[in-house]
Amino acid sequence: EVDRNNMLGLPGSRSAKNEVVYQVAKLPEPVTRMQNFVTELFENVHHLLSHFCTNIGNEFYHQPNLATDLGQSVFANLPGLPDFRLRAMNRTFFKSFITKCPVICYTSVLLPVLRQLCPFMLLHMKERWNYL
Repeated sequence: EVDRNNMLGLPGSRSAKNEVVYQVAKLPEPVTRMQNFVTELFENVHHLLSHFCTNIGNEFYHQPNLATDLGQSVFANLPGLPDFRLRAMNRTFFKSFITKCPVICYTSVLLPVLRQLCPFMLLHMKERWNYL
C-alpha cells in the first residue's frame, strides 16, 4: 500500500508526510504528485546503489565500465543539485561506495570516480565557504 502511494504521489507516502500541510481528505495536485514521485525516485535510486555496494559487494564493483557509467549517470548533473541533495548522496551512496570498495577495485573503479567527484566537491565547498 505504501509503495503504491509513493508511486502515485498520494498522501501516505514518506514525502507527502513531510509536507507542511498534510490533509487526508484532499488529494494533491498533479504537479505535487509528480514532485513527490521524482523526490522518492531520486532518494530510492541512491539507497538502491548503496545497498548494491553493501550487499552485492565484489560482483557490483566488477561490473564492466562501472566507473564510466556512474560518471555518466549519477555524477552527470552534480552542479545543478542543491546542497541538501548532495548531503543525502554523500550519506547514502558515496559513503557506502567508498568504504565497501574492495582493494582490488581501487584503481579500476574507485580512483576514476574520485577523480571526477573530488574536484567538484572541492570547488563546491570553496564556493560555499566564500558565500558564507
